[in-house]
Amino acid sequence: MSGGSLTPVTEEYLRAILDLGMSGRSVIGRRLSDSLGVAPSTVTATLQRMGKEELVTLNERKEVRLTKKGAAHAIAAARRHHLSERLLIDHLGFDWARAHQEAERWQHALTEETERLLWEALGRPTHCPHGNPIPGTGACFSPGTRWLREAREGDEMIVERIAERAEADENLMRFFARQGIVPEAQLVIEEIVLSNGTISVTTPHGPVVLGLEAAAQVLVRPKESMPLRQFPTQWQDSHTAVNTSRPAVEAPAQ
Repeated sequence: MSGGSLTPVTEEYLRAILDLGMSGRSVIGRRLSDSLGVAPSTVTATLQRMGKEELVTLNERKEVRLTKKGAAHAIAAARRHHLSERLLIDHLGFDWARAHQEAERWQHALTEETERLLWEALGRPTHCPHGNPIPGTGACFSPGTRWLREAREGDEMIVERIAERAEADENLMRFFARQGIVPEAQLVIEEIVLSNGTISVTTPHGPVVLGLEAAAQVLVRPKESMPLRQFPTQWQDSHTAVNTSRPAVEAPAQ
């Protein structure tokens, strides 16, 4: 599948829909508006266009679903983005907090042939530097994962990933990096104060207080649970991955 057949804006919407679906949230226009930082009217117009292109459908509750065609494009776009991040950070020494923005530029240069070659050259990674599974490589989520804001006082948790929607906020990503809130870091939940909207945790770098909105951008798993599990590492083209990746299973058959 050639990524050149879609505009960068369409790819951005597809990846946002994929990310929201993988996070367990229903995908509605308001959440897309918040995630993408665009006006609701712009989201509505873009979704209408994508519907005509048979990339998405809307049900009676106005929830957005990817078609199989849309899911295949979304998987390809997400995979090229994550591979670009790995190249930038692992081989070029690029800043972890800024890699997402730079990868937005790099990913559009990859084709279906070069993305597989890059995956092989990078050592067959199954997740991006921020912990997000790379679709079609065998990766999936760990059992028992939850958002940090849903943890309870006294819990000992391991950071599994940073939400894609948070990666666009360079200041937030720098804050996470400074505080040691990165994949595989251990956290202890010290105190949750709902009236203040804060959660206090101890990280490898010491104690830190997070707003609950920031804590909603960090996916964690219990310390005693198994780490990110995966099927045997293997490459699947984007069409095959539609039938084996969690978000695509939720997409209506065409």
